[in-house]
Amino acid sequence: MSDEKLFASFAPLSRQQWEAKALQDLEGKAISDLRTTWQDLTIEPYYAIEDLEPTLQDPLLAQPAKWLNYVKITVDDVHEANEAAHYELMHGATGLLFEVPQPVELSTLLKGIDAGHCALAFKGAITLQDYLDYLSGKTKPAQLQGFIDQPDMQAFPDGPHFYPAMIGSTATTDWQELLNILQHLHRQLPAGDDQAAARAVSTAYKLQVPANYFMGIAKVRSLRLLLVHFFSAYGWQKQPADFHILAVSPHWQHPDLGPHENMLKATTAAMAAVIGGCNALLTEPGGDDPQERLVARNIALILEYEAHLDKVADPAAGSYFIENLTGQLVNKVWEAFLQQQHETAV
Repeated sequence: MSDEKLFASFAPLSRQQWEAKALQDLEGKAISDLRTTWQDLTIEPYYAIEDLEPTLQDPLLAQPAKWLNYVKITVDDVHEANEAAHYELMHGATGLLFEVPQPVELSTLLKGIDAGHCALAFKGAITLQDYLDYLSGKTKPAQLQGFIDQPDMQAFPDGPHFYPAMIGSTATTDWQELLNILQHLHRQLPAGDDQAAARAVSTAYKLQVPANYFMGIAKVRSLRLLLVHFFSAYGWQKQPADFHILAVSPHWQHPDLGPHENMLKATTAAMAAVIGGCNALLTEPGGDDPQERLVARNIALILEYEAHLDKVADPAAGSYFIENLTGQLVNKVWEAFLQQQHETAV
């Protein structure tokens, strides 16, 4: 067998060589005509290693992806919600988010559910103290996974994987959503607060994943890097992997893509979120009927058991485009944040 290197005939291609060939093929058109913009970010037609900006490496992405598969249950009837919770756990959910508009008995809502074997999260009329009172004598805080979806940060050192606060935002653009998260953090962590570091550690973050696949990957990555920048400004040395991120694919409708538009968008968004490095995934169904809920729940399972994304470390590594897009997002959001702080100080 020849020991000749298989790719020896493929010499490295410089940007200048690519541009020369592109100009020839464009027949007089400018390469700049091929540029486009996404939310004020410049997208080039070609990326090379020269376009990479120095960024922090995320050790989380160096390991095969692991994520919780959350399903949302609205608690209108506590007994029906308990039955739904058991059904979802039996069919692939590894996390449950209970939306609780009115106070309920947790002993009824969580009957037969071991809080030490799945992630449990609450939004609405359940507080951290309510949950701990219910768990007293049953499950130790160190065994818990989940969060309370409310924005008031508080320390919970006994439960390193349970987050009593979650910070998220909605905005018309992805970079504005990231900026809003930093602004909320800044308001919640005033200078001189000796509990600020402890409260920051006990906080999770929520991101809306867009329909744009590449933006979704870059958005999750960008949040981790922005949080590192933010906490470094406070003198706290954090790593990108220190932060717990819930990626949410909201219900999505498009008149030209029905009737399965939510399934298509949710699959793209979920894949982007997992590749971007989310810790947890919530895929909202296209409707409340059993078939739509089945499809939404199974997307994460397909990514795990058929696409095997849980067996691959950082499949987007080496993509100059994604790395550049991530860098642009980080720079734009951080500059906007610093500018706002300057204007406020003045």
